[in-house]
Amino acid sequence: MSRYGIIGLGVHLPASVRTNDWWPEALVEDFSRKANRPFYAPDMDAAPHTRAHVIQREEMAKIQGDPFQGASERRIADECMPTSEMETLAVTNALRNAGIKPRQVDLVISYACPTDEYLPGNAPAVQYQSGCGPGMAFSVDSACASFGAALMVAESVMRLQALEYAVVGISCKFSVLVDQRDPISLIVGDCAAGVVIGRTGPSLGFLGHLQAAQGSLKAAAVCGTRSLSPWY
Repeated sequence: MSRYGIIGLGVHLPASVRTNDWWPEALVEDFSRKANRPFYAPDMDAAPHTRAHVIQREEMAKIQGDPFQGASERRIADECMPTSEMETLAVTNALRNAGIKPRQVDLVISYACPTDEYLPGNAPAVQYQSGCGPGMAFSVDSACASFGAALMVAESVMRLQALEYAVVGISCKFSVLVDQRDPISLIVGDCAAGVVIGRTGPSLGFLGHLQAAQGSLKAAAVCGTRSLSPWY
């Protein structure tokens, strides 16, 4: 039995590069005083750890106190460039890498932060702009885990409906969302990526999917107003 897997990869990296010396020295010093905060919730110390968790903790400890958290540069998109255009460029590169024509694509899944419009998401725009054939086009939102969730949804839909090809596009343009006086601005940038999913044969492809969330940390990283009330 054949499986589905990633058969093409593509990215779009904006040309503009912002290095660490872009931030004023006084601001970086202020960030440094805040950089010794824990990377994880205290109650997670009591949780059982796999070898992967141990390695992750060790690597995170190496950058404790570094306001840039190991980052040296980040890409910054043109302010007028919508995220759907960034995704389209990445998806087009992925299709070229896979040797697949856009009209062969049956399914387009997107995640963007921010989307061009509040509703709908970017998927219909990416489908049209990349020249993909008529078919399903929708967005999947699982915040920073959206790419993994989109792959899981794409593979499941393809298997159930026996589709041939799907594309997943993901884009982030945090430069227009984040206050540059906020320490988080040091470790985020702008980019887009795309993948093509197709049949791979019995020895390759997705074996399964596993994703989980810890709801108690729902406010650990948010993009919106600093309020207990709904953003609207």
